[in-house]
Order: sequence, then C-alpha cells, then structure tokens
Amino acid sequence: MSKHGTRNFSIVGVGASAGGVEALIELFRDMPVGIGLGFVVVTHLGPGRESSLPGIIASHSALPVEVVRDGRWSGRAASTCWPAPSG
Repeated sequence: MSKHGTRNFSIVGVGASAGGVEALIELFRDMPVGIGLGFVVVTHLGPGRESSLPGIIASHSALPVEVVRDGRWSGRAASTCWPAPSG
C-alpha cells in the first residue's frame, strides 16, 4: 500500500465454471512470478462442495497462493493468486 492507502499494483479478476480448471491451470502455469499483478479467482461450485482450487493452482504455478478466508484477503502483495473459497 502507498502512504495514501492505495495499492501499488492492479488486481485481475478471473472467473470460471467448475469445469474451467484446465483453463486456469493453463493461465497460471507459465505466469511469471514478478508479473506485478494480483489475481482473484472465483469458480462456480455448488453449496457445501469444498474447493481444491488453491492446491491445484499452487501445484501448477510459481505464484504464491493465499486462500480468501471469511470474505477477507490480504491484498497486500502483487504477483499473488487469491482463490475465493467455495460456497
């Protein structure tokens, strides 16, 4: 954050259906670690279904992965992927 409380990097929102995992793997597979962008990833899952997306992205990407918890995310670091939780 800058001294004015604003981020010094852009956030990219990515949405996919539950069947879009392969496309997300392709997107993040060769993503450079120092890209300078943050990625918030949202997929469609039915209620009560647990998402394995954070582990999948982490195993196919060099980007750090931080899970969004209780509607909160750190949003502090560029070049990070934040998958939204299921539900």
